[in-house]
Amino acid sequence: ASSDHRVAIQIQPGGRFVATGIPARILIGIAYNIRDFQIINAPGWAFDERFDINAKAESSSDRLSMEQIRPMLKALLAERFGLKG
Repeated sequence: ASSDHRVAIQIQPGGRFVATGIPARILIGIAYNIRDFQIINAPGWAFDERFDINAKAESSSDRLSMEQIRPMLKALLAERFGLKG
């Protein structure tokens, strides 16, 4: 969980994805390429709690595209939050 009040998402060289102060609903939206109104029956914390992510793809030295990030973010959400899509 993040105590920082900044909200930022960065796709950095070297296969790194950095998100700061991001609510889970935004991460879900990115992972599944959907908008907030399409997220139904999510718990309140998915909208209120903020999280930080600093992740690196194992086999990438380039800057990742959103198409490459989405499946990795889905896996992270499944592992950490038990989200099934």
